[in-house]
Amino acid sequence: MLAHILMIGRHTLSGRFSLMLRVYRDAWRKAPEFWAERKQLQVNLKTHSHALNDRITKRFYRTGYLRQVLQGHAVFKHFFFGSKV
Repeated sequence: MLAHILMIGRHTLSGRFSLMLRVYRDAWRKAPEFWAERKQLQVNLKTHSHALNDRITKRFYRTGYLRQVLQGHAVFKHFFFGSKV
């Protein structure tokens, strides 16, 4: 939600508030279509979840990748022991 507010503020300050109005107007117009598609996807995932699970392996994900990424950002460094601040 904060990202939306900041984006609207940014475009308003640069004189493109009408652009944001058109973007959000179009998004709200297409929302029912999006929700129907999302509902259908959820039904398909529930009935065919095994097919998706068969295609994803644990080897695809590197062990500790998320921790490594977070340690690379100064904001998160104090959450991990052994990180240099």
